Amino acid sequence: MSWKQRSFTVAGLLAASGIIIIIPTLIALANISFAVIAFQGPIVGITFGLMIFGLGVAKGIITARTAVVATR
Repeated sequence: MSWKQRSFTVAGLLAASGIIIIIPTLIALANISFAVIAFQGPIVGITFGLMIFGLGVAKGIITARTAVVATR
């Protein structure tokens, strides 16, 4: 819904939520043995976290590059 609205707040929230998804997944990977990594849970968590973080970065770049039109 807010993808068409240019906002640094939305970009920041997307990037932050992606990082929030990635950090617990990385902590879980550090604490488990290699045999458990074969399960798809941590891989899916990192993948979704990176995708959401990427959307936030893309949103921020698009927002920064959009020219502001001044009204008279």
